[in-house]
Amino acid sequence: MKNVKGHANCDLTEAEAIRRAQGGDAAGFEHLYRRHGKRVYSCLRMVKNTSDAEDLTQQTFLNVFRKIGRFLDDSGFSTCLYRAAVNAVLIHLRRKRRTEIHPDGSNLAATNFDVPREFGAGDISMLGAMSR
Repeated sequence: MKNVKGHANCDLTEAEAIRRAQGGDAAGFEHLYRRHGKRVYSCLRMVKNTSDAEDLTQQTFLNVFRKIGRFLDDSGFSTCLYRAAVNAVLIHLRRKRRTEIHPDGSNLAATNFDVPREFGAGDISMLGAMSR
C-alpha cells in the first residue's frame, strides 16, 4: 500500500519490514532506512566530516542490506545496525590513518607507538617525481 507521496506504507512494523527486506522487497528496506537513517547518520558524525558521514551512512546500510538474510530476531535490528556503523567508522579511520603517514616516516596524526608501521625500502628514483 502506498501513501500520498508514493513511499512505502509507514504502518509496517520493524519485524515485517525486516522480513520483507530479507525477501528482497525494496519497500521493506526503505522503511528500515527511513526509520533508522537519521540515527545512523548522527552516530557517524563523529568522523567530523559531513561528506564522510553521509558516505559512511550509505555504506552502513549497503552492508546491512547485503547481509540482512542472515539477521536473526534474537538481536535487535538497531543493535545490528549500530555494530555495522561502528565497523564502517573503524575501517574508515584505519584507511584515513594510512593516508596520513608520509614516505619519510612522519605521521600527521598523533603519534601512536602501539601501531606497527611497515615501510618499503626507499626508492630514490621516485624522489624527483614526488618533488615535481
